[in-house]
Amino acid sequence: MLAFCGAGPAAAESIRARQRRASWNEKPAAIARRGSRSATRGITGVSGTRMGADTVSSQPIVSKRDKLLEFMHDAGQLGTLRFIVISDGAVLETIGRLDYTKTPFDTPLGEYVTVASTDKLFECHVNCSKVSKVTLSTEPAKQGGHMLHVIRFKGADEQARPLLSCLLQYDPSQGAGNYLAGAVDNFNSLVQKYSNEMTF
Repeated sequence: MLAFCGAGPAAAESIRARQRRASWNEKPAAIARRGSRSATRGITGVSGTRMGADTVSSQPIVSKRDKLLEFMHDAGQLGTLRFIVISDGAVLETIGRLDYTKTPFDTPLGEYVTVASTDKLFECHVNCSKVSKVTLSTEPAKQGGHMLHVIRFKGADEQARPLLSCLLQYDPSQGAGNYLAGAVDNFNSLVQKYSNEMTF
């Protein structure tokens, strides 16, 4: 099952052609290290004293895509999710996980991340350049009244549909509203870390 987020069908071939081979296997702490920049040459102070290279360093530079990758890494603990993408002509729902391999790559359309299962039967390409906000909410279902636990990746237009929604998958043997062991607790831990909304 192939799910596209932030790109139309015409971009699919370009996405595959430009995709980087290196997968995202870094821990969250590695993101800041990868973005860090330190001065490598000494500078002269007001008194004329030469200061060492370790005297001056800049703050870590972390891109929006790196922040989203860190969030996806942490959201991998949620286990199985229902991925939903809605367009004017269709609604796509499929089952996937955010602890699948994550591969960043660039196209003229923006900075992407592919989330893909090992067998490639699930792929979701997220255009991080289009993501302006990520929200986490617990809300009643429109039908049935049971509680839903939802991650939404949103664009700049607040009135538009989310670019991508990811819902905790209920336990198929128990029915809607009955979640797999630990899933709701892990969702609440994610809310505690990131709050209910992250704006980029």
